[in-house]
Amino acid sequence: MVIISYVPKGSGFLPDKEVDELKELYRHENDGKGCIRLLCAIHRKKGRSVTEIAEMLELPVSTVSDHLRRVSGDFGNLHDKHTQQRPPKLTQKEYHQLITAIRNSPVKSGYPAVVWITQMVRHYIDDRFGKKFTVHGVRKLLYRAGFTRLKPRPYHMKGNKKEQENFKKNYPPSLVNICKMDMRSFFWINQDSS
Repeated sequence: MVIISYVPKGSGFLPDKEVDELKELYRHENDGKGCIRLLCAIHRKKGRSVTEIAEMLELPVSTVSDHLRRVSGDFGNLHDKHTQQRPPKLTQKEYHQLITAIRNSPVKSGYPAVVWITQMVRHYIDDRFGKKFTVHGVRKLLYRAGFTRLKPRPYHMKGNKKEQENFKKNYPPSLVNICKMDMRSFFWINQDSS
């Protein structure tokens, strides 16, 4: 792209385009920035100064100047380039399988627990799909899927500690570290079912 320090006025600006042609392009333009750039070009083609255009369109002079330089350097450069986003880690099929599993009880997926916690979801993704997620990444994924994080109440006074310990001992070896975590961690529920 050629950078131009001074943009000519009137017929010297975009010599291969006419004002009517620029107006027609403006009428059919759907992009907001493209419209503004075309308006700047139309007024410059009519012989107006950068300051006059800036006052008419209520834009900073530097913005008008940038738009005019961009359009005069390469008229095909009217629109911003869209940056490509990184592809999602999970495929659509994996994502739907994950959401289906989380909407069901963790027991159905082989976890001896009543509710899903973030670390369990993370382990499920790694175990089933072989993909690593951070805790924050799992939370973002679940929020987007419509789940809400809740904090459980403290242990009940009359809870049977022996049964709780037996329950913890039945965890698979790969979940021992998760079992040792504070079991009062946030857990996930589907907002539709609450």
